Amino acid sequence: MKNLIIILILSLSTLAGCATIEVGRPVNYDAVSQIEIGKTTKAEVLRLMGEPVRQRDVAGGESELVYGHRKSTGHAVPFYAWGTAEGEKVVIKFDAKGIVKEIEKARLQK
Repeated sequence: MKNLIIILILSLSTLAGCATIEVGRPVNYDAVSQIEIGKTTKAEVLRLMGEPVRQRDVAGGESELVYGHRKSTGHAVPFYAWGTAEGEKVVIKFDAKGIVKEIEKARLQK
């Protein structure tokens, strides 16, 4: 019986795990500081910042470029899991003429 309990404990301990996932790349805030609302064009932002994580068109010919990075770490043992997440995101919004109209910055800490 004692051997069975030891085997059971060892078997359950092999089910424990940990994983880290990273998406995107850190935001270049020096480049962001060079962007001027009402003046900088989409082409200039792409030259300064590089390729975004996501690009999307919005109604009325407006568009957005999303730059960011997210790192999530998770841990698990049988019947219980926990984790942390941190990251940053900058959304640069353009009017229909392709001129920056707004910059949103956000940080994630969980």
